[in-house]
Amino acid sequence: MSYFEEEVFNSENISELSSLKGGEFICCEFNDLDLSGLDASGAKFIECKFNNSNLSNLNLLGATLRDVSFGDCKCVGINFSECNNLFDLRFKRASLDYTSFVDCSLNSSSFIESSFKEADFSQGTFENCDFSNSNLLGANFSKANMKGSNFSHAINFYIDITNTNLKKCKFTMPEALNLLGPFGIEIE
Repeated sequence: MSYFEEEVFNSENISELSSLKGGEFICCEFNDLDLSGLDASGAKFIECKFNNSNLSNLNLLGATLRDVSFGDCKCVGINFSECNNLFDLRFKRASLDYTSFVDCSLNSSSFIESSFKEADFSQGTFENCDFSNSNLLGANFSKANMKGSNFSHAINFYIDITNTNLKKCKFTMPEALNLLGPFGIEIE
């Protein structure tokens, strides 16, 4: 098992990192890297930052992510549901298309200016999260608890308000009209 603290990984020194699997990364930065498809199962990422990196299809089975930020990252197809522990994640301008957060609990996390095409948040708890300015085309929120979350200026969402807790959520017009979709109501 590898242990790294306060390391900055980039294209020049990534060869020092033989594997992500089972590694422990404390206060590390990952900049401008292609980590797509790698095995990070069992790894621990604590207070880490990923910037302008491709993490698509990263295997996070049994991984821990705590206080981790993703800026301008491609995270397509990641199954965050397979993580052991997820706490305080922050995504900004990230592509999270086809990701799974099924049954996850990520209260007070931020998903700002990001894309979540066909992402699955079903049966999860996402209280007081920030989805502002995000594209939620085809995202599934079935039976999720979104209480107090911010959807200001989010677009393309379709949320069935009959089976999703949206109490105290914030929406902006005209996108808020999408909440009427499950009822077949047409507004001109």
